[in-house]
Amino acid sequence: MAAGFAVSTFDVADPPATWLQFFDLAAALPGRVAVPPDPDVVIGAALTAAGHDWNSSSSSDIADAADILLPLRQDLVIAGSMLRTRLAAPIVAALCYGQGFTTPPPGVRFVVPAEGTLARARCYCIPLYAPHPVSAHAWLNHTLDPTVAAAETRYTRRATPVGPAAYQLPVSLLANDAVFPPALPPTPLTFANVSTSGAEQRADLWRELIATRRRRLGPR
Repeated sequence: MAAGFAVSTFDVADPPATWLQFFDLAAALPGRVAVPPDPDVVIGAALTAAGHDWNSSSSSDIADAADILLPLRQDLVIAGSMLRTRLAAPIVAALCYGQGFTTPPPGVRFVVPAEGTLARARCYCIPLYAPHPVSAHAWLNHTLDPTVAAAETRYTRRATPVGPAAYQLPVSLLANDAVFPPALPPTPLTFANVSTSGAEQRADLWRELIATRRRRLGPR
């Protein structure tokens, strides 16, 4: 499962293909582009848009992300606040994970940005002192069987790392970026690995991003 953005092709004739274009769209259409209340994902996307590593803890890199996000403070819609805010117009694009768009509604496209993105994967392991290691191995062998893996992907619409399973999946499913993100190397995928220092800096930037208009327009 990869982070990206859903975009209405009915409202956006030329959908963005990169994180930078996504944030540019937020500037062009104030109040119509949404992001989740998730600092790591939003700031990671801004870092990547600025040409940096998603997990960067560099203060200068975080400053570049701030240069992208802070000017949009009054333009971005933060999910969760929509119930308290009357939107002037419908949302046309939203930063999200692809899981909700494995079967997209008409006119909605899920985009995995070309600069790269965050990926989440489900992993299985057998603990060293597992009470039934033979049964666990048998279950893993069953799960890794290409036919079983393909059936699971068709049912759950989640990508499988079992390569031979691809030969048993429809082309439409393999071409769905919300299920199978574009393969490396064109689109780098990364896993979350933010340091304590990086997390603190992101928390500071997030507080600044969600600061009220009153703070922004406070006494001169």
